[in-house]
Amino acid sequence: MKSHYVPSSYLRRFTDERGRLWVFDKATGKAFWSSPRNIAKEEGFYRRQDERDLAGLVESPVGPVLRKVSNREAIDLRERLLLAVFMAVQLTRVPRFRDDAWRHLPEVMSATFAKWIHRIRRSGESSGETAEAAEQVRELERVWEEYAASPPQDVVDFVRSPWPTRRRIAMFWNMPWCFACTTGANYYVSTDNPVFLFESYGLGSPKSEISFPISKSVALMGSKRLRAVDCSYVDVPDSIVREVNARLVSTATRFVFYYRSVSWISKIAAKPDRGLSHIDWLLVRRRPDL
Repeated sequence: MKSHYVPSSYLRRFTDERGRLWVFDKATGKAFWSSPRNIAKEEGFYRRQDERDLAGLVESPVGPVLRKVSNREAIDLRERLLLAVFMAVQLTRVPRFRDDAWRHLPEVMSATFAKWIHRIRRSGESSGETAEAAEQVRELERVWEEYAASPPQDVVDFVRSPWPTRRRIAMFWNMPWCFACTTGANYYVSTDNPVFLFESYGLGSPKSEISFPISKSVALMGSKRLRAVDCSYVDVPDSIVREVNARLVSTATRFVFYYRSVSWISKIAAKPDRGLSHIDWLLVRRRPDL
């Protein structure tokens, strides 16, 4: 059974009038038309129970919230929480997050074992039981070699899990947001990794920013500098829409989704080292009707 790592219900907000998605494949450099039902999924990506829980506990509750935001309607605190949960889950359920976790796992495990070895040696030195400490260190090094060759099942399950920590959800919740509305000819893309953040800053830095397209014409933007307009709808110039799209295209693992065939997506994808900029929030203004 193929599991969607980006919900088809979410991707429908980026289709053309016929319900189609134009898909650019960064791996092949080719583009094709598809549907939300037939893209962004992989055989056995989650456990079947996770698939059911994602649909029932996350995707279904947030559906009405996404509709309200797409229609530029105000949301309450409960709906804001549902949206924070959805973003946190969407960040962790995609292939890029899992690939990053596998890549960093050896480094994290090595640091953890090194810390324990250091503590054992210090304890042995302070107690005078250096021989016993040396034996414990050898045993720990043996376990580390086993784990490095084959990580334990609970670690594998953790990496494969689509569920974020409560701390990650809280960080999305606590960051001020605005909803950036397009005003010109450009619209938002989405991708197989639709929640953007600057990885060097994460979510807890004063310089942290998030970008998450809700629909073709509305994107959620998060920044510590947005407290004055938290949860407001703001009109943004095309320069900001282009910057959001550049962020998303640059950090997509493979697929970029748009409502029509365009050439600029392939040009952005061809420049993987393109510099990404922080957004000047002086360029935005609150919509007068909200």
